[in-house]
Amino acid sequence: MNMTFSTDKVSTLSDQYTAVQRADEAIFYLLLTNYLQPEQLDSFFRAARLLSQTGRRREAAELIAGKIKAHPGELSLRKAFCEITNWSDDEIDAQLPKIQSSHLDEFFYVRRCGSFDAPLSLWLCGFTDKIEANLTSSFVNNSGHDLLIACLPKLRTVLKLDINRIVYALCLDLRPKTVILFSCGLTQVGGNVTPAILGFAKEKLNFGLAALWIDMAKPLSSPLLRSYAPFTDAMAACDAQIAPHVAATYPSKCLNLWHVVNETELADRSEPKDIDVSFVGQITGNYEDRQPYIRRLEGMGVEHFVAGPDHGRYISHDKYAEVMRRSKIILNFSKFAISSIWDRHPVTKEYLSGGQSGDHVKGRVYEILHAGAVLLETANNEIAKVLTPGATYVPFTTPDDMEKQIRDLLADDEKQRRIGEAGRALAQKEFTSANFWKKIFGTIEQNRPNSV
Repeated sequence: MNMTFSTDKVSTLSDQYTAVQRADEAIFYLLLTNYLQPEQLDSFFRAARLLSQTGRRREAAELIAGKIKAHPGELSLRKAFCEITNWSDDEIDAQLPKIQSSHLDEFFYVRRCGSFDAPLSLWLCGFTDKIEANLTSSFVNNSGHDLLIACLPKLRTVLKLDINRIVYALCLDLRPKTVILFSCGLTQVGGNVTPAILGFAKEKLNFGLAALWIDMAKPLSSPLLRSYAPFTDAMAACDAQIAPHVAATYPSKCLNLWHVVNETELADRSEPKDIDVSFVGQITGNYEDRQPYIRRLEGMGVEHFVAGPDHGRYISHDKYAEVMRRSKIILNFSKFAISSIWDRHPVTKEYLSGGQSGDHVKGRVYEILHAGAVLLETANNEIAKVLTPGATYVPFTTPDDMEKQIRDLLADDEKQRRIGEAGRALAQKEFTSANFWKKIFGTIEQNRPNSV
């Protein structure tokens, strides 16, 4: 185990920050101590009390509520909750189900590479690790580093912690070898670390710094990425190419990459491809424009599989991968209506982007390619920069066109197999996690001052 990131080390840091009355850093390290050693509740209680004592009583109550729901028989948790809220047992029983609860894995997550004394790296993200599991696990596998993942917007909005102080402390205290900043939440921009703080820490400690970005089609994404550019060693866009003027300014740093997927789950298992067409995803809210296509598919009389929260049909991750492997054709929509809260005036509702749809390449594109199905995809400029129409995917423009392409493919088994196999061969050659991280690490070392 990396001794700079042992439970004892983190616990000592919590004591040190408590002693000098730096509450936010102390709270973070106390909770991290409990995450690393769940059976030791003392650090958890100390964190909750510090939250309460520093004006964050509600946040403390929500934190303890999460623990009680996970461990309902633990009497010490009810006692601590009573101490924070001044509620009786009856009031706790009545109010607890109504309280929004918090869980530690919303704030941070740890991945170990399994090597003794492995270097530690830091992953700063805008989502929970569930969203980024393929990326973070592949980072560990390809780097040989242990990884601490910190969800910055959650730390700020749920616990009201000062993100800049947390990130600065993590860099100074744990001395990460590499720091990855991953697309820290367009709707929670206030949860991002200030670029100058991260840049200053890098200047002092000389860690490798990479920014990985998704949702590049949204207008605010490019300015956000550019704000970190002067301090990074590598900048990678995962779902659309970096704007030419940005690439021209930072030519040695910019990478146009792809979404990392779980290649093992999608690999050929010699299963029959007995699903003609499948689609798993949403069709309401920001995705209402998909509805005419799904209705048309459901009325075509072909063997199809449709699932997702809007269809009342939830499937497990394993089932999702199985459906992809068994599908002949998979329907996908990589165009979306630009809809982040930053894209339009809050009063007039005027779209700053003009309201046009955003072209990008969703992560599902690469899952479909690795599964060996034919990617049936909305025609858009970003897809055409990555794949070849008619060779590695099939584009469509309207519901009528989509139906025509499906019927043509189902009537021509040889064409269907050829396109699916060509897409899989391209994915296995180019769009792999090993290639992804080879490019990232190579660019970091190329640009990192005095790299060793």
